[in-house]
Formats: sequence, structure tokens, C-alpha cells
Amino acid sequence: MIGGGNITEITHFILLGFSDFPRIIVVLFVVFLAIYILTLTWNLSLLILIRMDSHLHTPMYFFLSNLSFMDICYVTSTAPKMLYDFFQERQTITFVACAVQYFVFSTMGLSESCLMTAMAYDRYAAICNPLLYSSVMSPALCGRMVLGSYLAGLSATVFQLCAMLQLHFCGPNVINHFFCDLPQLLVLSCTDTFFLHLLTIILTMIFGVINVSVIMISYVYIVISIMKITTGSGRSKAFNTCASHLTAVTLFYTSGIYLVTVSWNLGLIAVIRMDSRLHTPMYFFLSNLSLLDTCYISIIAPRMLSDFFRKHKLISFTGCIMQYFLFSSLGLTECSLLAAMAYDCYVAICSPLLYTATMCPSLCLQMVAGSCVTGFLGSFIQLCALLQLHFCGPNIINHFFCDLPQLLTLSCSDTLFFQVMTSVLTVIFGLMSVLVIMISYGYIVATIVKITSAEGRSKAFNTCASHLTAVTLFFGSGIFVYMYPNSGGSSSQSKLASVLYTVIIPMLNPLIYSLRNKEIKDALSIRKKKLFSWCY
Repeated sequence: MIGGGNITEITHFILLGFSDFPRIIVVLFVVFLAIYILTLTWNLSLLILIRMDSHLHTPMYFFLSNLSFMDICYVTSTAPKMLYDFFQERQTITFVACAVQYFVFSTMGLSESCLMTAMAYDRYAAICNPLLYSSVMSPALCGRMVLGSYLAGLSATVFQLCAMLQLHFCGPNVINHFFCDLPQLLVLSCTDTFFLHLLTIILTMIFGVINVSVIMISYVYIVISIMKITTGSGRSKAFNTCASHLTAVTLFYTSGIYLVTVSWNLGLIAVIRMDSRLHTPMYFFLSNLSLLDTCYISIIAPRMLSDFFRKHKLISFTGCIMQYFLFSSLGLTECSLLAAMAYDCYVAICSPLLYTATMCPSLCLQMVAGSCVTGFLGSFIQLCALLQLHFCGPNIINHFFCDLPQLLTLSCSDTLFFQVMTSVLTVIFGLMSVLVIMISYGYIVATIVKITSAEGRSKAFNTCASHLTAVTLFFGSGIFVYMYPNSGGSSSQSKLASVLYTVIIPMLNPLIYSLRNKEIKDALSIRKKKLFSWCY
């Protein structure tokens, strides 16, 4: 430490690493050493093999060799220091070494993110435009894409490093991690970190949202192209061409489910908005469902993701109440909207000749507005009752967001009135919505059975199959959590069910409504042709 006046500037940090597990420290060392050696061996072997075999001198393997090189640098930036610290009494690291370690780690991570995107485009060109593949993916373009990935990762990290070097560390110097990562350093800083937080968010949006969006758009076109292949062997060969890359992307972007969800839903809204053929009641409801899902997951996921890197996962009472209010409002709105979409399916199948007159634009708008008003009104009633509760005992919520069953458990006030009111709202929004949906589908099934041709029955069923799937997932997981709160209001099963309807379902809805939908596929195909003609 360097002292100057009343300020003590920290020049060394202590890495706690895996010191919490002293009894298995040798086992951990052996396991991580083996993983590091295997990682180096596999990636170096792959580099040598691609270099030596002329058959592998193709764009795909050129990208793969650079990915292997990045992985070697990526793991080497943290693993040797971590392994060395296993048997050190004081696991210290200088501020300069800490900054350099983060610089290399971040540069390789961001570069790999860009390279994954370049590889997705390569797979798109290989499957969607095989005849033009060699001319499109020329050596010059491949070299520029790889170089661009390195420069983009390096430039972004330089910005972060310059901002990080402006920080001062004058308090605790213990990093509860095995390497110098940014969240831990920001917690220890005694200067204002707002600018660095803002910069990190901007870079995350640029490298996260844009890269994931490009990857997802590429794979949408790839899936469309694969589905057009008539032979099973052809589809299998096309899928195997990109399966490895898709697996690597999924593993790399595990925490990017939120970004994927936002990208897919916003992409679906954009497609519906841009294609005049999709300006129908069904797609009007679908675009509003996508908007709801985007807002729905944005209330939960950002906070949940930031908590992964916080030692103290605190949330104020006001923040907790507002999170539940918005989450509940959108959830109740989605209940009503799904019921409205069921009625739309009923009119389309049971009264096709009157569909245009019945589902007029003004009625559709009134149904969506009514869903929003009733959802926010129901949640506002809950909010008023929730604000009357007192919390004077334990304050630990065994969940990843502020949900109602956990809040009621912690309250030291009488919650009988609140539980009765919640039951009434559950009946109004849950059972009535389900009842409307079930009655609609009762008439739909009766109408489909009367259709004589198999093709007509299949077409009618496909009209409402996506909606029925979304309804089953949404209400099924919700019933498990809220109809049986005593069986696991804070249990692992309840958490998993909550993850399903707060994170997974909003991500799946665009896929559910797109993959079996000819109009969406045609709209995407037209966009692809326009993009392709513009590029070439």
C-alpha cells in the first residue's frame, strides 16, 4: 500500500480463490490442472491438424483454428495463476498484473463473441447459398472478418482498461474470486464507478445484443433453408454442418438467454410491422404478446444476472414492491391477451366468412387495451394491499426475484385478507381466462371434427396449434407456483417453474409462433431475398 496524507492507495489484491474448500484443495488442483492440460492439448492439436491437412484449408476450419487460438489465450489468462495460488499461503496479485489479466481475458472473450458471429454468417452462406459459397467466403473476406473480431475485442477492452486505470482502491483489497474480473474490482473501488458501469452496459449491448441478433437471424434463415430440403439425408447433412457451431454458441452465450429473448421478440415485432400481409388480427395480437414478453423478462432477468456477481444481493422494499407490481401487471395482462387470442382463433375457424367483420381493427384494439387495463388494475389492487403489510422479522427471500408467496411468508402482519383477495384475482384472471380458452377450443375442436378432408383439418389445427402450446406452457407453470404455494413457495421445484414462465417461455413464444407458421416463414424469406439482392 502507498500512503499519502489520509489516503492509502492499494497496490496489491488478495485472491481468495477456492480457499473455502481446504479439505479438497488437492482434488481441485488435480481436476483444474487436468482440464487446463486437456484444453491446451485439444486446441493445439486442432491447430496443427488444420495447418497440416490441405483438405481443411476452408473458411470453416480457418475460423475454427482462430477459435482454438482464442481459447488457448482465454484459458491461459486465468488458469496458470489460479493453479499456482492453490498452494500459496498469500494469494496476492499486483494491481498492474490484475489489470493485465483482465485485459487479456476481456479481449479474448469479446473477440470470441465476434468470431462466433462471423462463423454463424459462414454457416448461413454454406447452407443458404451453397453455389455462391466459395466466391462469397473468399480468403480476403475471411481474413478481414477474423482481423475485425480481434480489433473489435481489443478496442472495446482498451476503453474499459483506460476507465479502470482511473479508479482508486483505498479500502478492502480482498477479491472473492480466482481471477481479476470486473464486477469484483468495481465493488472494491472507492471512487465513483458510474462511468465504467455505463461503458460496460453499452459494450454489453453492442457485443451482446448485436452479435446474438446476427447469429439468431442467420439461424432463422438456416432453419428455413433446411426445412425446404426434401430428403431426410439432405436435412441431416445440412444440420450437422452447423450443429457444432450452434452448440458452441449456446455454451458461450449461456447467460445470453435474456439477449436472445429480447432479440427474437423484437425481431418478430419488426417482421410483423414490415410485412403488410401480416397486418391481420392474429399478428396484431402476436406482436403485442412479443412486446409483453420483452417487458416481462426485462423486469426479472437484468437484476437476476447482476446478482450472480454480487456478494450481497440486496433489494430495497420499494424496489421489491415495484418489481412485483410490474411483473404481476404484465403477467395478468398476458393472461387476458391469451384469452383474446383464443377468441380470435375461434372466430377464424368457426366463423371464417364473418372473420373480417367480427375481428375489426377497433375490436382488436379494444381487446388489447382491455387486457392491459385489467392487468394493471388487478396488480394495483394487490399493490395497495401489499403496502399495508409490515416486515419485522427475517428478510431473506429464497428466490431470484420478489414474488408474492415469498413476501407473504416473511410478513409479520395478518395476511388473511391478502390471501383471500389473491384467490379472488386468481379466479377472475386465471380460471376465467382458462374457461374462455377452453370454451373457445371446445367449439374449435367440434368444428375441426366436422371438416371432411384431412388437409382441411390439418390446416385448421395448425391455425391454433401454436397458441394452444403457448397457453399450456404459460398456465401450466403458473398453476404449479400459485395454486400450490404451500407445496414449495420457495422450493427448488417452484424456482424451476418460475424460471420456466419468467425466462424460458418468453424466449420460446417467438419460436412457437414462427416455426409452424407459413406466413412468418414467407415474410422472412422475402426479407432474406431483399437482403441478398442488396448485398450482391
